[in-house]
Amino acid sequence: MNPAYTLWVLEDDPGMQFMYRELLGCRFTVVTFGTLLALRTALSQKNLVAPHLIIADILLPDGSLLKFMARNGLDLFKSFPVILVSSIDNLQNLRHCFELGACDYLTKPFHRSELIAKVERHLFKKPLSGNLNDDLEILPTSLTVRYKSFESNPLTPKELQIVAYLGQADHNRMSRDRLAQKVWDRVFVSRKTFDVHLSHLRRKLRCIGLEISFCSDGTYHLRDAMTVGQDNQGIGCMRSSSGNPAGAAKDPKPKMSGIKVELSALTTESLPRS
Repeated sequence: MNPAYTLWVLEDDPGMQFMYRELLGCRFTVVTFGTLLALRTALSQKNLVAPHLIIADILLPDGSLLKFMARNGLDLFKSFPVILVSSIDNLQNLRHCFELGACDYLTKPFHRSELIAKVERHLFKKPLSGNLNDDLEILPTSLTVRYKSFESNPLTPKELQIVAYLGQADHNRMSRDRLAQKVWDRVFVSRKTFDVHLSHLRRKLRCIGLEISFCSDGTYHLRDAMTVGQDNQGIGCMRSSSGNPAGAAKDPKPKMSGIKVELSALTTESLPRS
């Protein structure tokens, strides 16, 4: 589970609510709402913890989501990425949703893999401040990271969270203490344990052209490996004679089956539990 990301689901069918929790709850924090009024109440809370993405059925017991938005002046689509769900496969309805700002649309019944793919696409593929722009994708289903044309071998859950938090941070930088607090929450993590995790993660990321550098201001910087060494803040990155990061695949295929990434004895069971 990656509690760093919260998904709100607007759905009145208990069976569908169960399906969303079962399918997405093991990866994210999922909060369900059965009516438009319940959603409106949640959005009006003073100490609102905003969701990272909303999945919303268009037709609810207390009305249509689109009419509800118009009637209440609710600019939902500009506040959060919203994936709309409906059993009505109508081109005009679809166009109207996109004109309002919906990021995607699912027609019932849909395949579970289709839902996961759309959630991953809109939840993780977004511009990142710094040098990475929008080339980085976090794929929690496969526990992998995709950068440009390359996809990593599977990471541990903690390693995936480290990449995700650095990717979201301003200029892709974060201090050791802040990063440890984000990933391990209230569990104390020694400097040695932190460094071991980082060492294994760096080895895996170099194979897709990424590096985590320690900067002079005491922060860790997630960056393109080809930029490391161009200033005096990075820890350096070994390069092959071709100019690519050592171990990087030359053929930009979706999966780097020809790359050997050392998967150490660092397993999910051996990690501190948050």
